[in-house]
This record gives sequence, structure tokens and C-alpha cells, in this order.
Amino acid sequence: MTISTWRQAAVALALCLLVATVCLVLLIVLRLREVEQLRVLAHEEQEIGLRFHRDGVVLMLDLHAAALRLGDGEVNVGKQDQYTVLLARNEAFFRHPPVSLTGAEASSLEEVQKDLRIYGEQVQSWLALPDKERLAGLMRADEPFREMLRDLQSLRDACGARLLDRVSEMRDSMKEMQWLVVTASAVMTPLFGVLLWMIYCGWFRPLQEQAAQVEHAKIARDEMASLSSLAAGLAHEIRNPVGALKNRAYALGLLVDAELQPKVAAQVASMNRELDRVEHIVGDFLIYARPSEPRIIPCALAELVDTFHHDHQAEMQQRTVRFELGIVEDTNFHADPELLRQALLNLVRNAAEACSGRADGRVLLEALALERRIVLAVTDNGPGIPEDLKERLFKPFATLKRGGTGLGLTISRSIARRHGGDLLLASTSAEGTRFELRLPRI
Repeated sequence: MTISTWRQAAVALALCLLVATVCLVLLIVLRLREVEQLRVLAHEEQEIGLRFHRDGVVLMLDLHAAALRLGDGEVNVGKQDQYTVLLARNEAFFRHPPVSLTGAEASSLEEVQKDLRIYGEQVQSWLALPDKERLAGLMRADEPFREMLRDLQSLRDACGARLLDRVSEMRDSMKEMQWLVVTASAVMTPLFGVLLWMIYCGWFRPLQEQAAQVEHAKIARDEMASLSSLAAGLAHEIRNPVGALKNRAYALGLLVDAELQPKVAAQVASMNRELDRVEHIVGDFLIYARPSEPRIIPCALAELVDTFHHDHQAEMQQRTVRFELGIVEDTNFHADPELLRQALLNLVRNAAEACSGRADGRVLLEALALERRIVLAVTDNGPGIPEDLKERLFKPFATLKRGGTGLGLTISRSIARRHGGDLLLASTSAEGTRFELRLPRI
């Protein structure tokens, strides 16, 4: 997987985990609110149930005490009114309880209401007895009273069972919430591990690799700098004796008569060619090892290209290669013309050598003035660049030419980059190769 794929997958998984976490938190909050509501409801029902039972017992006791006072001695209006008021209060109290009762609770309440009616009837029957028989008939009023107390106790027990149901519901809700948390943890923990791995693969590992590449590049630059310094010193030491040899070879060539001594003249000419090649190699090493900073001045694109074409036309003819101009657009820009000529010369010479074995060898030079950049293109009709050389094409000493240094493209790219541009391999095939030197249009 690519780095962008790892990052996209990590972002998608992170969003999914975020949504899942939010949903889990919301479910837990809802469950906690439900449990809290059940707890509050159970507490309220317990308080109301206890108060209902207590107040009901107090009212029954007051009613029974009023009935006993009414039956003890003469029946007067005050005692009768007190009994009537208490009886009506008991009926109203049990007819409209403070809580909603269902199931066994409602049945127990109906039994209490029924017992209250029976109690009132029995008390009236008991009070209708003669005074001498009331004591013996006290059980008529006492038995319904006890039955009311038993039914009221049953009502309290039913309320207690309802409270236990509430507690059971709370326990079930807590168990469901615990199961939800455990299941979510079991599922999301591995996913969080996968997310961390994706984050590592998408961000941290590329940073580590980048840091390692920077470190390797620094080491390579240091090594290349040391090699460049060594090459520059070596090239400088070689250049002086090579120059002296060239002078002596030139003087020797003047002393030799080519007609009388053709073999010697041929040897002297070969010596001069080899010394020129050595001087060219040494010059490349010095340019590569000690690159000069561009001296930016205003330039005319068409003039620069036309002058370069005219100056090197003879050299290309000696190589039996047609050196042609293609599209040359004119514009003004800023650059170092000498460095650009050096870069173009390397490209043109490479192109000429690539197609020198062809009878119709051709090198085309073009100059394009685009909106934001200048493009200097060199195209040949040679056999193209081998695949194994493309990856290291712009690296120093990468060449397939016999006796070549492999520094021409490296120097040309360095010149382009010192101008803020670049040198690119635009295309290559069996029909030819095209290089483009691109410069910012400033």
C-alpha cells in the first residue's frame, strides 16, 4: 500500500471509531439516565408507599377508636359526627391513593375498600344493639377492623414487590450497560491498534524513512564534496602539465612536414586529439567540482539561440550531423548566458554523439517562451536511452560513451537548477531523445 492509501484508510477508520465512540457514549448516557430515573422512581414509590401505609393505619386506628367511643355509653351527636367524618375520610383516602396502583396492589386496595364498607356496616349493626349486648357483640366491629389491617399489610407487601421489580429493572439495565461496554471494548480495542498501525505506516514510518534518506543524502553529499575537492585538486594538478604538453605537441607539429613524414605527422595529430580530450575531461571535472554562481543579466532568447547555433554549426558538420533550428520564439529574460551556452553545448554534443552513426543524423534546437517559463529543447534522432541508464541518467559518471566522463548532464542540470529551473528527459524512444532545459521566466 502507498503512503496516501495508508493515510486515507487511517482517516476513514478514525472517523468510524469516532462515530462508534460517540454512539457508545450516548448509549451509556441514556442507560445511566434510565437507571437514574428508575432509582428516583423507586425511591419516590417507596416513600409514598410507606407514607400511604402509615397514614392508612393511623386513619383506621382513629376510625376504630371513634367507633369504640361511640359504642361505649350513650350515643350523642358529637361522637356520631366524629365517627362519620373519620369514616368519610377513610373512604376518600383509599378511594384516591397518592400513587398509581396496578396488579396485585390494585387488588389489595380493592380488598381494603371492600373491608372498609363491611366495617361500616358491621359498626352500624353493632351500634344498633342494646347497650347490654354491645360488649358481647364487639367482635362484629373488631373482626372487620383486623381484616382491613391485614389487607392493608398485603397492600404494603405488594408495594414492596413493586419496589423489588424496580430494583430488578435497574440491575438489568446496569448489566446491559456493562455488556455493552465490554463488547464495545473487545471490538474497538483491536481497531484502535489497527488505527495506530495505520498512523505509523502513513505518517511516522515515512518520516523515519525521510529522516534516514536525509541522513544518507547528507553522507553522500559529504562524500561527494570530499570527492569533488579531491577531483578539483587532481584536475588542477593535471591541467598544468597537459597545457605544457599541448604547447610542445603544437610546436612539434610545426616542425614536422606532413608530406615527408606522414606517420610522424599522424602521431602528432593523434597526440593533439588525446590531449584535447584530456583537457576537456579535466575541464568537466573542474566545472563539476567548483560550480560558479550565475551572473544574471538581461538576455534575448532568439539572439542567444541563433548565436549558439552559428558558433557550433562547424563542429556539428565535422561530426557529420545536421544541426538545425526549430521553433525559436523571442522574448527577454534574465539568466547567465555563458552558463546557458555551456549547458546547451553539453546537450548538443550528447545528441550529436547519439546519432553520429546514422547517415541522416540530426540535432534539433528549439526555444519556447511560455507564460511562466523558458524552454530550451534539444532533440536527436538517435537510438534512445537504454532503460537501465534512465534511473541514473543525471548522476555523476553515468555514461555509456567510450572515454566519456558522465558529467555533461550533471553539469547541465546543475546550471539549470542554479537558475531556479531544471533539466528533464522529456521523451526517449527508438526514434530519438528529447531533453528540455526549463528556466523560470523572470
